[in-house]
Amino acid sequence: MSAYTLPLMAYLQSSKLSLFRWESLQYYDVDENDLKQFRGTGKVPLSGMDTWWKFLEDKKDKNIILQRVRLVIEPINEYTRMELTIHKESIRHGDDIRIIAEEKLKSVEQLPDFWMIDDTTVLVMKYGEKGEYKGFDIIEDSIQKYIDFKKFVWEKSKSLVK
Repeated sequence: MSAYTLPLMAYLQSSKLSLFRWESLQYYDVDENDLKQFRGTGKVPLSGMDTWWKFLEDKKDKNIILQRVRLVIEPINEYTRMELTIHKESIRHGDDIRIIAEEKLKSVEQLPDFWMIDDTTVLVMKYGEKGEYKGFDIIEDSIQKYIDFKKFVWEKSKSLVK
């Protein structure tokens, strides 16, 4: 395992076949104003997402598989509700997003948040106590447990939209 040397987006851009994202935290660092707006209106300011959605569309246009599974723990907190609202919009731009309940994971080893690129490289995400992004570690060998976990959560999860 090595510490990252390139920015995260450079690694994600390098994908040629697939990108998979596992999200298990129930809170990631976010602008408190976004949460306040969501709390008051049920809507999320999405203007800052344009670059991400263009990225998704470009990958989809190149037939790159985009998959994400989000752990949802009951009762669903405010942040998770907001993120799921954003994810519904991301689906419109090519991301195939599913959710999985905590009880579905009881029979499998829990893994931290990660990105998997082309089923060959894993970026293990690092976050602080309050969900603040701290970088990632790269794993390029011995990734079978991540591949197995990806298959498991994909099969046990359900689509975010019906």
